[in-house]
Amino acid sequence: MNQTFLVIPHWLFDGRLTVVWLIAGLLIFLWQARLSGWKNAGKSFLPLYVIVAAVIHFVFPRLEIMGFDPMDPSGPMVVQGLAIRGYGVFLMLAILSAIGLAVAGCRRVGVDVEKSLSLCFWIVLAGIAGARVFYVIQKWGSFDGPGGSASLIDLVDMTKGGLVVYGSLVGGGIAALVYMFVSRLPVLKTLDGLAPAMMLGLAIGRIGCLMNGCCYGGECGPHPFGLQFPAGSAPYMDQLYDGSLIGARSVEAKNEKGIRLGQEIDGGSLAERVGLKPGDRFFVIAPEAERIAAAAKHQMNPSGLEVVIESDAGGKQVVALEQVRDRSLPIHPTQIYAAINASLLCLVLWLYSDRKRFVGEVFATLIVVYPVSRFLLEMIRKDEAGVFGTPFTISQLFSMVLLVIGIALYVVLYRRFLFGEPAKSSQSSVA
Repeated sequence: MNQTFLVIPHWLFDGRLTVVWLIAGLLIFLWQARLSGWKNAGKSFLPLYVIVAAVIHFVFPRLEIMGFDPMDPSGPMVVQGLAIRGYGVFLMLAILSAIGLAVAGCRRVGVDVEKSLSLCFWIVLAGIAGARVFYVIQKWGSFDGPGGSASLIDLVDMTKGGLVVYGSLVGGGIAALVYMFVSRLPVLKTLDGLAPAMMLGLAIGRIGCLMNGCCYGGECGPHPFGLQFPAGSAPYMDQLYDGSLIGARSVEAKNEKGIRLGQEIDGGSLAERVGLKPGDRFFVIAPEAERIAAAAKHQMNPSGLEVVIESDAGGKQVVALEQVRDRSLPIHPTQIYAAINASLLCLVLWLYSDRKRFVGEVFATLIVVYPVSRFLLEMIRKDEAGVFGTPFTISQLFSMVLLVIGIALYVVLYRRFLFGEPAKSSQSSVA
């Protein structure tokens, strides 16, 4: 896990970077004017010059992150600078790689390359928007501010994760269908060309999830592939609040959000030392995740960082953070499982493209196989709970719906193939 690759220092955004760009941009403009004339240089460069200056001066400062002083993790939060997130880096790599493979795939099935590139642009924009909308809806409780509202910056900030794969499928799918209709692209043939690229983008994107520490799995004991995440990460905080890190196996108390009901207490554990027993109701109060992460990263443990454990039997117990494990218990690396699954599916779809029997078979195979693998992966993920009074997560329910659609599409296309023309003869016509 590596949430932040680097942080561009805050002092650069107090006007210095703006001045640097204004001077550098002016030099570039003069150089272009000398080569192509003042008029052409003005048309080609001045709009970009103004836009970049505005982004540096007005947008970048609003994207700076707040954090804790490494020398004083128990003190107030301070502005640190503009973070280059691991999630964002891998998201960009996923987009660029997927676009490259999508263009190659569309060329392979005979779809116009220029139109396929434009199609990818709209799919990416709508896909990211749809993925973020699904995430915000799914996690709305965490965005609800003190006044019952969420800030626009919080809603659109994806620098630390916050995208739902099925949301991107819906958003990107709508954009793709609209563009293909307007541009008169052959729908099924184009979808066949895009299918492997969708899985390549997902595979690389899941590595971004690993960097961010999201989309994590449940405990796996002494599993050879188990991962332990650092203090302050989402898996660590989850295990801290549910009692696992202090040696208490528990379930959430019925109709009492945040209250845990102890089931098993490990011998010699912190939970036992503070008096927790099976059947006790308890809850844990801890410092902010960012504060814990800062202390752990710099191997500091100021006296202000304490964990409060309240229970029926032991009352209120205050313990130093250093008495709690410094890493999470081993959990399933579901991000890696998902990346491997998507990579294999990408390879299979790409190789199968030359052997398909009818147009649309590659895409139909994708939406039959992927929902099954996603449903199974959700069974070992820990970051989402069941919805609508069921034990199934929202992704599992969506997988069921998509599987039904995929099977129906496959059956319709296969029947058309049996009683119509085969795929190879259908590929000759490109709209």
